[in-house]
Amino acid sequence: MHIEERRLAMEDRLVDMSKHELAAMLAPEFREPFLRRCAAIEKRYTDECAAQNDPCVESGCSVAGVDGEACLQPLLRAETEYRKECIAEWAKFRVAGEFRASAPQVART
Repeated sequence: MHIEERRLAMEDRLVDMSKHELAAMLAPEFREPFLRRCAAIEKRYTDECAAQNDPCVESGCSVAGVDGEACLQPLLRAETEYRKECIAEWAKFRVAGEFRASAPQVART
């Protein structure tokens, strides 16, 4: 299998994982920052949906005006794109963790 084929196969496996499963594969100090980045992505999708003024429930947007809340509907509509954005953030933390782990340790005197 070529490198590109392996990368695509890995991406296919990752896209099926929840953000909490992805977070569990990160070093502990990167888990919360990663989840915050995913929350920001979720909020962006929610804000974009609310800006269309076409709520998915008759009574209006269920999270309009609620700070920090994300709506499930726009995430379901853009599921693959949303997951890929979270995976891209996950990859940044994963690389940072691998870099840190492979860095030579300086002996303290």
